[in-house]
Amino acid sequence: MNSVGLCVPTGRLNSEHLDGLARLAEVYGTGDLRLTTSQNVILVNVPVTKIPELLAEPLLKEISPDPHPFLRG
Repeated sequence: MNSVGLCVPTGRLNSEHLDGLARLAEVYGTGDLRLTTSQNVILVNVPVTKIPELLAEPLLKEISPDPHPFLRG
């Protein structure tokens, strides 16, 4: 199992993002999400075989697992 960290720009999510994150957690993991102190999101318990599929999800263009260094902080 793996975790996939997602950078939330300025730590702000709207209801569509939250619904999308909940769907990703259910489809690709065990339904669990974790939040960091810097207001980012971690999808936990993602099987290695599902990672390529997860990374192709449209939501991850907005909430990136590989953000630009400026956004990473």
